[in-house]
Amino acid sequence: MEFIKCNLCGSLRSDLIYSCKDNYYDISKDEFNVVKCRDCGLVYVNPRPTEEEIHSYYTNDYYCVDIKEEDLFREKEAALQAKYDKVKHIRPGNLLDIGCQKGEFLYFMEKKGWLGKGVDFSPNLPNLFGLDIYYGKLEDAEFRSNLFDLITLWAVLEHVYHPKEMLREINRLLKPEGTVVLLVTNFNSIPGRFMRHDDVPRHTTMFSKLTIEKMLRITGFKVNKLYFGHEIFSGSTRGFLNYFVKILAGEKINDIVAQNRSTDWWEFSSKIKGKDSKLMRRIDKADSAITPILDHVMDLLGLGFIMIVEASKL
Repeated sequence: MEFIKCNLCGSLRSDLIYSCKDNYYDISKDEFNVVKCRDCGLVYVNPRPTEEEIHSYYTNDYYCVDIKEEDLFREKEAALQAKYDKVKHIRPGNLLDIGCQKGEFLYFMEKKGWLGKGVDFSPNLPNLFGLDIYYGKLEDAEFRSNLFDLITLWAVLEHVYHPKEMLREINRLLKPEGTVVLLVTNFNSIPGRFMRHDDVPRHTTMFSKLTIEKMLRITGFKVNKLYFGHEIFSGSTRGFLNYFVKILAGEKINDIVAQNRSTDWWEFSSKIKGKDSKLMRRIDKADSAITPILDHVMDLLGLGFIMIVEASKL
């Protein structure tokens, strides 16, 4: 574990927001502190596993390395189309997809006329389509300056250990008229702040609208568009009422989060303190009914969990 200073402003001053375990994959029994910088508001894990140690938190199960091509496209078809819809207004050229996983988005974009390259930090991922993918750190790939028309990071920057340095490198790689499109989670949302949906410790940095805009600005970008939606990844408030009622009944928030991650939905949504509850089933029915409305309102207010940003060079 390593203690770090704020990745945005360099401050050593922070306040604890909450502590939690790895509720998604249970790689270790360690608890991780999620803190907020007192000076700029950036939220991050501190202390965190070292860069060498964090690789152990990305298992083959995390990457679904055994999935077949046809199953991958069937599972990702809607998300791939949604990603394309975010960039289809950009004229095809050279594309770099950072955090490209198995190359599915690159492959999809090449069918649309783009020339693609990829980068992913895990060497264990299969290159299912035989594409030009570099496995390792972006700065070690040695791409020449002003090479790419479009650089994409789909749910990547929150995993990066040095996000500000990566954005500076992206700025170097982009053509003067190039575009970067990135998707990050929004900590200032019901799923982020209250329901604790961020994938700690793999999400080492948790952005808000304010902090992602500031980090882009100081690394040489201007934000052209910033919007919220669930077309690419789920970011729903589903279960908000369930959480609220369980807390009123005396359950601890960390126990509720762990239940939500480790049990099926029926068990999570029908019990209070481990006992079957007709009230909870009624609450869950109400939660299901209001979720689409609440999600839509939160997105309109800029408080949705999934945040998509399009930026260009200053």
